[in-house]
Amino acid sequence: MKSEIQRVLIVSYTFGATHEIGARRMNALAAFLAARGHSVDVIYWQDPAFAEDLSSSLFREWPELRLNAVRNSPSRTIRWLIAAKKELLRITGKDRNNGSKPTELHCAPETSNPNTAATGVFGASWRVVHRAFMSTVFSIDGKKGWTIRAARLGLRLNREKRYSCVIASGPPVVACLVATWLSKRLNIPAALDLRDPWNSNAMIPAPLAIVRRLDIFLERWCLQHASLITLAAPGIKRRALPRHADLLFMMHVVLNGYEDCDRIADAMPTGTLNMLYAGTLYMQRNPFPLLAALARLARAPGVDRQKLRFTLIGECESWGGVRLVDWCREHQVEDLVSILPPIPRQELASLRRAANVLVNFSQGQPEQIPAKTFEMLASGRYIMTLAEADSDTARILTAAGIPGVVDDRSPATIDSALAEFYARLVRGESAVKSLEPDIVQFSRANQNEAWYTLLQGMRP
Repeated sequence: MKSEIQRVLIVSYTFGATHEIGARRMNALAAFLAARGHSVDVIYWQDPAFAEDLSSSLFREWPELRLNAVRNSPSRTIRWLIAAKKELLRITGKDRNNGSKPTELHCAPETSNPNTAATGVFGASWRVVHRAFMSTVFSIDGKKGWTIRAARLGLRLNREKRYSCVIASGPPVVACLVATWLSKRLNIPAALDLRDPWNSNAMIPAPLAIVRRLDIFLERWCLQHASLITLAAPGIKRRALPRHADLLFMMHVVLNGYEDCDRIADAMPTGTLNMLYAGTLYMQRNPFPLLAALARLARAPGVDRQKLRFTLIGECESWGGVRLVDWCREHQVEDLVSILPPIPRQELASLRRAANVLVNFSQGQPEQIPAKTFEMLASGRYIMTLAEADSDTARILTAAGIPGVVDDRSPATIDSALAEFYARLVRGESAVKSLEPDIVQFSRANQNEAWYTLLQGMRP
């Protein structure tokens, strides 16, 4: 960002006080730019549950930072389609979850999707209708109403301030669409930031061909007109290169990084094995292999089960159609496992201090690095990450010199990791080394400095 560029517009659907951890990336950048003396406006979607929290957040200390919330309500057509689908599900009796119970203690439960389980002529017709419905509603991230309102607001704000550049972050990638359109309309440079691969909407794993072609076209249109492209993980860059090799010179990796508030000053507690997971169970983030290993550890000779504890916080009630409470009761580990709803960050910080092993589910996402990975690096606690050995998450931990990546496809590997944690933390068989010299490179401050340098050199 050259010296004459002082007025910045940030477009990010997630921002401010919200459970969406992706918001913290843009929160930190906005505060960083404001601290450097830039005038920063933000267009975002405000979660009604956090409306009051945002007004009293850390952003009030930056008078240069102005927040502009835009509501997102589906169009009348989309609302009609959603209502029609719900009614059809009710009439056909397909609104019930038919997930089957797991047959093996160490395996993930197998489930069937009620929207695709039907057979025969009606079943085939239903799959066609359902696929068309999902492609229509969730194409371009399902935030189309917000996109139009955000673009209009950007034009109105520009009449007051005359922006020098626009920065956008996705997902949802509608923010990149808004920023690209504003960039061309206002003749200002655009910096696009991808926290995940562009085509990563799990809601429509097999979209209609026309929707897929539209998505690829919009991705190309946005990236081609950008002045700078930042990516939150090396894998996102690798995935984009086959289609956008000519844009390699504009692509730069800027990791999420940890913040000072992620550090835990308290010494690591010992005497128990106290594991903590805070997040959401979705896609391939399967908790059952770890729960099964915990059940095996509790039955192992010489292990005191009263010194074992695993707490899951967030949207963790079920995975694959199976409720964790029911699974734990069936396998007699309900006394070891606690499942709590999302809680405020202050309460979560207290639980993180009491824990000594932080769990990170990152299966099936080799090209993405969950943002909580960096929080764990700064925690001073042991880390247990379920991920593929060749994933970007594993590479980050290896670069920091931190062990603890296990593959959930190997029950013996998980058993070995839990046994080692038990030996160190409960039996005191080895000390914990300091990881401070290894993690400094992953601080949010260092990542923002690198980002700022890229913005300064952004071509007009």
